[in-house]
Amino acid sequence: MDAICDQVQLAQGREIRRDANGLLAAFQRPTRAIQCAMAIRDSLKPSGLAVRAAVHIGECEREDGDLTGTAIDQAVLMLGQASPGEIITSRTIRDLVPGSGLVFTERGGTETGAVPGGGQLYGVGAASA
Repeated sequence: MDAICDQVQLAQGREIRRDANGLLAAFQRPTRAIQCAMAIRDSLKPSGLAVRAAVHIGECEREDGDLTGTAIDQAVLMLGQASPGEIITSRTIRDLVPGSGLVFTERGGTETGAVPGGGQLYGVGAASA
């Protein structure tokens, strides 16, 4: 098992698919998805890889072991807005995790999809100690 798979399992996530360009994983809780993305980014940084991630939530359809639907499409579009080393979320995610210790920075909007909140994106990180 590699470091990415280990982090997904530690966060109680499920890897859906992986290719040369990325990974799609599903989680029961948005905080765990964000924490997993941060752990993967931080563990790969010493190797020179600048991971970018997008975390979104919504209804999905299961199709031959894969997940599809508007929520997946929106996450892919959001990922295209992320800078190397950045984790971005939708407003929906930000609104679901108060008290999590995560810090959200308004990142601007995207006109790439029909997401509640007008496509507002947020950069996310851990609170300083």
